Amino acid sequence: AYTMYNSEPFTHTGVLATYNINDSVTAYGGYTMGWDSGFDDNGDSFLGGLSVALSDDVSVTYATTIGRFGALPLGTPEQGYMHSIVADIALSDNLQYIFQTDYLDTEASNGGATVRETFDINQYLIYTLSDCLAVGGRFEWYNQEGVYSPVGQDDDIYALTLGVNYKPHANVIVRPEVRFDWDDAEVAGLEDGTEQTTFGVDTIFLF
Repeated sequence: AYTMYNSEPFTHTGVLATYNINDSVTAYGGYTMGWDSGFDDNGDSFLGGLSVALSDDVSVTYATTIGRFGALPLGTPEQGYMHSIVADIALSDNLQYIFQTDYLDTEASNGGATVRETFDINQYLIYTLSDCLAVGGRFEWYNQEGVYSPVGQDDDIYALTLGVNYKPHANVIVRPEVRFDWDDAEVAGLEDGTEQTTFGVDTIFLF
């Protein structure tokens, strides 16, 4: 998804504490050395959140990071705020719906101008046909400035992905998919949308 690639960290280096408030609520809190830091000091940020099981079929997770994120991914040292809210709903024994929304707002770490501001809504629908086979779809709306468009230019990007999860083995997942991307970017005040279609396959080995 656009938001996972452009508006979320992939890895953290730091310390995270977990506290089970009760059977339904879990709290998280800790410190990280910025985004995607390896073991280098790439920033100083708080990482935390809350997971709530509203019922046996519905859970909601809020996660946030606040502070200095470092120089990745755009090469400009950043500081700011990012959160992700994910709702996981079992509509039936075989059908799962996932709603995710992210918000990111950063500025130059010296207190300068905005670097990135993004908002996203991701929706997933996954239907399990058997222990080895599931089909699914994802629709994403990604609103951004400072990532693909300059700061001050608001751009909406959309992506529809349809795919299959196939498990030929308990530790192997094969995922073919077709993806449709389009946007409504404005260039020189005129509507100028672009679109593309992509087919891909990836394989995941679990160990």
